[in-house]
Amino acid sequence: MIKVLESLTADLRKRIFVSPGVEIIKKVHWHPETKSYTSGAYRPIAQWRMINEREADELLAQQVQCLGTLVVPFEFKTGFIARFQQLGLLGVPGSRSVMDERLKLFSKTLLPELKSDLESYLVEPFVLQSAAIGSTQPGHPSTTFDASQRMFRGLHIDNWCKPEASLRDRNVGAVRIIMNFGTEARDISFIPLSLREMEAALRTTDAPVDEMASRSNLSRFIETFLETFPTCPVYHIEQYPGEGCIIPVCNVVHDGLPLYKCHEDTNVQLSCQDFALSTSFKRKFM
Repeated sequence: MIKVLESLTADLRKRIFVSPGVEIIKKVHWHPETKSYTSGAYRPIAQWRMINEREADELLAQQVQCLGTLVVPFEFKTGFIARFQQLGLLGVPGSRSVMDERLKLFSKTLLPELKSDLESYLVEPFVLQSAAIGSTQPGHPSTTFDASQRMFRGLHIDNWCKPEASLRDRNVGAVRIIMNFGTEARDISFIPLSLREMEAALRTTDAPVDEMASRSNLSRFIETFLETFPTCPVYHIEQYPGEGCIIPVCNVVHDGLPLYKCHEDTNVQLSCQDFALSTSFKRKFM
């Protein structure tokens, strides 16, 4: 079970919702000869309800264990948001060049101080692999757009962890910090199952588990699971501006969900191969 650390206020329980399963827009088309496939599109069924007390107790963890099996919400200084907006970084960029210029400006001005601040209370000093500013128009079913297929991917898993390895040897330290720099709450969707739990479930079927799990790219494995178990519950957490989430994106099925919003979904994403929660942060919950 992927645990969510209850590191904010008690009203976090009132901002977690659950969907009864996954809606499959387009199924995987696998080519056995070329070993390639066209990815499907998977999004939560739009029948959300607030989680009950039992579900909250199962989902929320009071102790910090491992970032590879936790979704960890946290708060950051809202002063960063004001400066972000003053620099003109808010909103969906009109072109790739504008997006690149915004990231360059952010990396030069705010990023060093933001990284230092996170290292002062949340995570141990880390080597940044990449930084990005994510922006998606409201009303879309996903924040993950696949340009090669010209479609939103929806629920998915990332495959950028190093070293490239099979499911059982995947680096659990490859995680991403995602921070809400927008003007309204943003929704983060995820399925509260580990890769090992999904593997065990698929082994009860005729799916070619060993072949899929041996690859460093686990997209086909994840999509086979979603197609085989479409009634697996999907959760989403509402996070206000000034709140962030540490997500093991290479080990957890996840996505952003701007479908019900009025303004652009704007977030900052910091990626690292070996994130670790700081000792001072962990002491608060142990």
